[in-house]
Amino acid sequence: MFYLIIILLQILFSFFLFVFFKKRITKAIAGEKVKDELRNLIIDFNQYAERNLTLLEDRKKQIIDELQAVEKRIARQKEKLFFEQKVNLSETVSPKNKKHNRKKQKPAVGSAGRSGKSRVQKPLSLKNYFNSPNSSDYDKLSLPEKIRYLKKQQKSDKLIAKKLQLSLSEIKMIMKNQSA
Repeated sequence: MFYLIIILLQILFSFFLFVFFKKRITKAIAGEKVKDELRNLIIDFNQYAERNLTLLEDRKKQIIDELQAVEKRIARQKEKLFFEQKVNLSETVSPKNKKHNRKKQKPAVGSAGRSGKSRVQKPLSLKNYFNSPNSSDYDKLSLPEKIRYLKKQQKSDKLIAKKLQLSLSEIKMIMKNQSA
């Protein structure tokens, strides 16, 4: 019977050892599985992040290209608008109809007028229409002073706005502030 008790104790001791080590082994195995899963998740996350970064960089390049194209179109439209305004201004200063021009032009009085030869006045050019004799002094003037100067030359608000590259409302606002 003594042997039977010793055998039972060994079986019982073996069972406890088995349960104890099984828990440790499963924890170790489970820890390795978790580590493997975390490694796989990190790898997947890095791949998605890399893909998203390349997509963002491509979209950034596309947007920059589109912005440059739009800026070129805007510049072309501004040039076209400026040219049209310049042509419209030159038409108002000197009409294209030559017969109409001849009727309105009067001979200039001067040394040529006294000598008997009549001189026909040339229509104002766009360059001379805006520029003053003291252009260096004009460039030094502040914006309100430039507006006042052009107003004294009896330029219209529209022409002043074109000359100073401002809107009509800005010109009127500055003139209003000057008078107040």
